[in-house]
Amino acid sequence: MTVEHRPAAIANVLRGQRVLRGWSQKQTVGELQRLAKAEGQNVGVNVQMLSNWESGRRQPGTLYRWLFAKLFDLPLAALGLSSGPTFVVVTHAPDMLGEWATDEGDEDMNRRAVFRHAAAIAGAAVVSPALKGVGVEPALRAVAGDSAARIDPDVVRGIEALTDRYRSLYYSVDPGGLLGPVRDHFRLSERLLAQVPSGSERDRLCISTATMALLAGRILFFDCSAPNQARSYYDLALEAAQEGGSDLLAAAALGHMSFISASGAKPRAAMELLAAANRLAERRRSPLAMGWLSAVEAELCAKAGGHGASLRALDLAMDRLQQSGSEPEPVWLDWFNPTRLDGFAGYTHLGLGRWVDAQSALSRALAAEPAGSKQRSVFLADLASTHLHQGELDQGCELGTEALETAVHSGYATGLQRVRELRGMMTRWSRAPVVKQFTEQLAQVGA
Repeated sequence: MTVEHRPAAIANVLRGQRVLRGWSQKQTVGELQRLAKAEGQNVGVNVQMLSNWESGRRQPGTLYRWLFAKLFDLPLAALGLSSGPTFVVVTHAPDMLGEWATDEGDEDMNRRAVFRHAAAIAGAAVVSPALKGVGVEPALRAVAGDSAARIDPDVVRGIEALTDRYRSLYYSVDPGGLLGPVRDHFRLSERLLAQVPSGSERDRLCISTATMALLAGRILFFDCSAPNQARSYYDLALEAAQEGGSDLLAAAALGHMSFISASGAKPRAAMELLAAANRLAERRRSPLAMGWLSAVEAELCAKAGGHGASLRALDLAMDRLQQSGSEPEPVWLDWFNPTRLDGFAGYTHLGLGRWVDAQSALSRALAAEPAGSKQRSVFLADLASTHLHQGELDQGCELGTEALETAVHSGYATGLQRVRELRGMMTRWSRAPVVKQFTEQLAQVGA
């Protein structure tokens, strides 16, 4: 990739190289300071300066560019220290770390790091009506109204309790209605970080902040089909997780970023993100997290036509999932289990043209997935696809109709997208009555 000497291009190099190493901004500053000292240089670099460089608002001077080139093992030209552009790998940073776009212009979302100007973020604690009576709302409101207040352990526990409650509500509450309270709780957690400079309580608040950012990103991407907004929250989740010392949560953020790259037809960037996520997950040896990442890899390899690599990744996901349970796993990793693995397997086999294997896995997933679950819409649509590939139009339309009803009822954008893809597969049967009826049903819900 050609690296031009614009601020945005240099920012992408710095940001992309840091993320792929799994470093937080604080860690990167420390590494840069140690390198400068070893080179006999005195530098005053700090997190705010790095944040400005990574956002493109400012450019690093010649000394700092030279230090970054040594730190990241890059040619000097990669950071604009030559007369012309050069060819270096920038890890496709623009794909995963490009300029953020939000649908509401939130001031606190127009930044790259989770801790920038945290004390200046306005807004009171907002607690969803569904959470009234949890017992922590008064304490949260008191702290939110007093920026000078000290944070006591009860408030940290209250934040964690609300975080767990919002996370559990994701599977039973309308996602559109949940997104606002989740964002508000994220902002409150972030604001409280300004009052806890260090220590275990700050780490715990960082984890809550990261968990809420990840949840907001999941809602925006999977439920609302808003990848740009989701990407901004995933980036915040990554920053907060790294600052809180949670490699697994950071790995989860990177793994979710890979979905965005894959949806944008950028498989290489997606695989690079997965590789970075795996490096972080392997530090903590979590079979559940590593199993999920292997399942995602299997799906991506299938889309890219990598038959052997896809099946190997799928086998590895199964092996790792069987190993889980021997040690405690993070409670927030609640989106992967044997049923969801069957869903991944079904979609993977579908991508590889293995219709019978796909039907077997998806049938198991549907049998185990609770009635009313939004994920059923995806399983049903994928199962319908296997029938259509085999010329079984009636079965495909019947399952597609059920998938559509489930997706509409749950407001699940991912399910609706799979159903739309089904209609594209029915082109050769456009005049068939069942296809006309299915098309009318799609039109009625605006799908």
